[in-house]
Amino acid sequence: MNLATAIVCVGIILTTCSAELLAADRSNALSSGYDRKPAKEGDLPVGWQKNLLKGQFLDYDVYRMGQLVYREPSAGIVSIRIENKVIRLVENTREIVSVLDTL
Repeated sequence: MNLATAIVCVGIILTTCSAELLAADRSNALSSGYDRKPAKEGDLPVGWQKNLLKGQFLDYDVYRMGQLVYREPSAGIVSIRIENKVIRLVENTREIVSVLDTL
């Protein structure tokens, strides 16, 4: 029994040490989503202008960064300005009605 007990003890020690070493190796690795430079608060998402097509839905983060230009309460349409664009959309669903470029 002494030999069996010694083998079990050595196995437990090796298992514990290897698990700690493997966990240490994994803690330093970053997933692909975290290795990019984080965006600053208030920055628009990358490629936000690609989705500005009639009938598409404006992303909520982009919508929040827009400045209200005009609201048509009877039709439920709002116009917001984001950078050099004025976007008319349905207020409840954020469905894009039209996109205008400004100077």
